[in-house]
Amino acid sequence: MKKFKLKFRDFYQLDYELNGLINRETGDILSTGLLLNENLKLATQYWLNDLNTKVVAEVKAIEKLKESMVKKYGKEQENGDVFIPMFLDEENTKINPDYENFQKELNELLDNEKEIECFEFTLSQFEKVETRNLPGLFKLIKPDEQTS
Repeated sequence: MKKFKLKFRDFYQLDYELNGLINRETGDILSTGLLLNENLKLATQYWLNDLNTKVVAEVKAIEKLKESMVKKYGKEQENGDVFIPMFLDEENTKINPDYENFQKELNELLDNEKEIECFEFTLSQFEKVETRNLPGLFKLIKPDEQTS
């Protein structure tokens, strides 16, 4: 096991890479994650699932903080949802200062770091993975030892 420091935004990236992305409004699958889409060795799958459990817990904790920020800056709608409009006018020319403040505070939150302990993956464990962009997971993968 190895300790890694990750920014809060990295946890979102890892969640997307491991679990895929679903449109919350339609339920459509926008992309599949590594856990469901790849034929990996059982041990690698085990450690990815272990990592995923930790990542999902962190994302849920960050989402709770984000929800409180939405309530702080947003306005309650007739249906009970809270919404922060980006613009104050119908022509979309006057930016809502509450939206700007929300974005600023959210970015500050996402720049925070947390240490996570997980299995240290090696590149060879993912040799069967088809080409894809996994910048979050790449932070947790070390190159294989080179033999001379």
